[in-house]
Amino acid sequence: MSPEQEATLLRQGWEKPWSDTDRTFQREASLVGAPRLALATVRALELLGCDPAELDYELSREEP
Repeated sequence: MSPEQEATLLRQGWEKPWSDTDRTFQREASLVGAPRLALATVRALELLGCDPAELDYELSREEP
C-alpha cells in the first residue's frame, strides 16, 4: 500500500502490525461497536482498491 493509504488507515483508527513480518492492520471494537467496525472495514477495503461487493464472506456470531 502507498504511504498515503497507510496514513489514511491510521487516521481512521486502524493500528499498524506489531511485527515487521506481518502486514495485517487491526482494529478492535466492542460488540456494540460492531456496525461501526463493519463500516470501517468496508471503507478500508475501498481505500485499498477492493470492491466489497465482489468479496465472499460469511456472517457469524461468537457466543460469549
